[in-house]
Amino acid sequence: MTKSAKGHKSNSPSPNRSKSPADSKRPGFWGGVGAKFSHLKDKWHSSPLMDQFKTDNVVQLINRVTHKALRVTDFGNIDCQGEKSAEHDEQMHFIVTNHGSNIVSLRSLTFPLSNDKYLRVKPDGKLYCSGNGKTDDCKFRLHETDDNWVTFESYQYMYHHIAAMENGSLASPKKAWAKNKACHFDVKIIGQHKKTPTGWRVITMDT
Repeated sequence: MTKSAKGHKSNSPSPNRSKSPADSKRPGFWGGVGAKFSHLKDKWHSSPLMDQFKTDNVVQLINRVTHKALRVTDFGNIDCQGEKSAEHDEQMHFIVTNHGSNIVSLRSLTFPLSNDKYLRVKPDGKLYCSGNGKTDDCKFRLHETDDNWVTFESYQYMYHHIAAMENGSLASPKKAWAKNKACHFDVKIIGQHKKTPTGWRVITMDT
């Protein structure tokens, strides 16, 4: 932080600091009521965007702020620095499991033979790629914005959203309270995850 002329600390962000999605104030009581009402609306929402989240669809998720894709690297790290043009890069591929009511789980294909690589929000409020897909911490509520972006809010932890910093690093979901642009994602269907005579594979749209 910098200091003002009077010697007090300034609340202005450092010029080297990437803007955080948590810069907005956390919702209070009435905000919680509004959020629950929004969840009810989202539960029954239907649109072409929501239709892309069918079970076994393989999707790429591009963040609105970074213009890069959400990815799980070969080292197991999660960020929003994937090149969206690299459509065949499995680090940016996620298999959808749709639980109904616009609630989904997302399994990373970075490790295609592992069934415990679902995105999950743990009690510390951070996002990991270590879920088994069977627990509520692996589920996310879908919300479509008025301008047709999608957000992912933890099903288990209200106000915890998948979000990115301007520099492409991942923000802690517990700090991403509001559904602002840092939480907005565009969706591209890569193909479908199907069982073939030679095993499971992604059948791409151009196959």
